[in-house]
Amino acid sequence: MLEGQPSSEWKHIPVMCDEVVSFLAPEAGSTCLDVTLGLGGHASALLPAMGDGIYVGLDRDSDALSLARTRLEAATDVARLVLRQACFSDVGDVLAAADVDSVDMVLADLGVSSMQLDNRARGFSYRDDDAALDMRMEPHRGDGVATRLETTDAKALAVVLSRFGEVQNAMKLAYVILDAEPKTVGDLRKTLEPFSKGEARKKLVARVFQALRI
Repeated sequence: MLEGQPSSEWKHIPVMCDEVVSFLAPEAGSTCLDVTLGLGGHASALLPAMGDGIYVGLDRDSDALSLARTRLEAATDVARLVLRQACFSDVGDVLAAADVDSVDMVLADLGVSSMQLDNRARGFSYRDDDAALDMRMEPHRGDGVATRLETTDAKALAVVLSRFGEVQNAMKLAYVILDAEPKTVGDLRKTLEPFSKGEARKKLVARVFQALRI
């Protein structure tokens, strides 16, 4: 659906939006910390009830943040809308820089978004064989997975596969992956094919991609 940069027309339905609004129960003047802003779907639902409150939104993905900024700045009536490209670990610094001492609500919609998975240029999904093996949450910073594998040893990769994908025979698989030097999603899929068949193969591919994304 997405090639390269995401379109401003990209639509995303936030998960359990009604339940999130009901549980957080935003009120006029309240302050919300949204550590996974995404495209601003939850924010759009929470903001109308916040009156002159403060909404602090963080996201690592600069593309998503840009789209959310355009969407929210045109529609919000809150006193302060603070949107920053940042990681969870940066929360303290972001709040301090914005002179926010405390918050009333914290929202974390964890995981990879459909916008990232459907954008084949990002390489998050194992459905597009020709896509580069990238998987960066910050697409314009640092190295993608393929490049990082070039400087990773088998022991470190095995830990990633075992800890984040619960992959069996992680050490053996790590050596095979590094020897294959995969550059694309298809390269990695083909490397994994000899290790299992049928549904077991699908599960293995899913677990390996999950581990590398994390």
